Amino acid sequence: MDEQKSRRKIILGVICAALLIGILAYQIIKVNRQYPAAKIIHVAQGEQHEIFKGVTMAVHDAEWMDRDEFLDKYGENADVNAESDAKILFVDMLLQNESGKKQYADVTGMYLEKTGYCEGVARDTYLELGDDALSKELTENGNYHVRLVYVLYDYQFPKEMWQNLAQEDFYIVNDRYPTKTCWHIR
Repeated sequence: MDEQKSRRKIILGVICAALLIGILAYQIIKVNRQYPAAKIIHVAQGEQHEIFKGVTMAVHDAEWMDRDEFLDKYGENADVNAESDAKILFVDMLLQNESGKKQYADVTGMYLEKTGYCEGVARDTYLELGDDALSKELTENGNYHVRLVYVLYDYQFPKEMWQNLAQEDFYIVNDRYPTKTCWHIR
């Protein structure tokens, strides 16, 4: 009799576990259908692609500097500290307003990415180096050149990668969902 009760408990436990696994699988499938993976668009350096309705962007150049070279050229800066080795990346971009009306572009939403890494604009450095605004007014059918700056530190990367960081495949991203557009910097 005890053996029969024990079997029933085991069978009931297996049935409950199967039900829970089924419910979990159903929920995962439901969420994946409701929110499918982002569509990824790759944009080569120099190529224009729409950043939002009526405004396109292209990455034209990227320049890497090490911390000492940056400090020699620009002096002390709040975003480039002396405690860690740093590399500074300047990315030159061209925004074009093709909408026929005045538009505004917020450049602070431009992130530097690569697989497993994301970094925002170094705002203090960007403002100190001569740009006076983080949101740009784009005149009707006008162009605007922007030079964003990113500060990357050695502790953020494996040593082998750090030595050849300029050869890594970085790109600029402004939105990630439902479409992720990657403007490659080289």
